[in-house]
Amino acid sequence: MTCCSICRTGVVAERRVDGEPTRFGVSGQLWKPPDRYTTASAKAGEAFGADRWNASDLPRVVDGATLVMYDERTRSFRSQAIAEAICGPMTGTRLSIVPSTLTSWGEWRATHPDTAVLLPPPHSSVGLP
Repeated sequence: MTCCSICRTGVVAERRVDGEPTRFGVSGQLWKPPDRYTTASAKAGEAFGADRWNASDLPRVVDGATLVMYDERTRSFRSQAIAEAICGPMTGTRLSIVPSTLTSWGEWRATHPDTAVLLPPPHSSVGLP
């Protein structure tokens, strides 16, 4: 599962590249699809996109960039929002997106009461030597 607080996306994808499992990391870079580049007015600055997430419910111009992640195996960089490699050996390939649900823990637990939860150390020692 990856998420980007800038573009407000969450994506769950298979972590296999060319059939082999890999780990993903955050590159620290942001990416805008080339077909989305626009120059906004001087008032708005250089940004694109619109957002209605402000209190007045009036649109405001926002930056439309998304997080860039990389896979450790091929060192390809991918747009988090579309899971597509944007540079590196895997350019143009996409990860397989997995269906997911955004819900609260209470709602999940009510509909899936047998769910097991793995807590991070020191609350759990599963998988530690």
